[in-house]
Amino acid sequence: MRGGWSRDHSAAVWVTAAHVITMPHRFPSPLTILYSLIVQIWMAAMKVLTEVKNAIATTFPWAEMGQAAL
Repeated sequence: MRGGWSRDHSAAVWVTAAHVITMPHRFPSPLTILYSLIVQIWMAAMKVLTEVKNAIATTFPWAEMGQAAL
């Protein structure tokens, strides 16, 4: 997949949004902060990996030829 958001990214966003919406309006617990931080780091890492993959595919077009056979 080139660019855009995968189904996993969308799911992570919806889970986070549902968690925030249903959470009582108070200071979030340390676990909530940790969970949110992990989700943000995961999504940033996936975005970076996607960019790296796209850069490699642009630089070396033959690198994806093996995937086409799958």
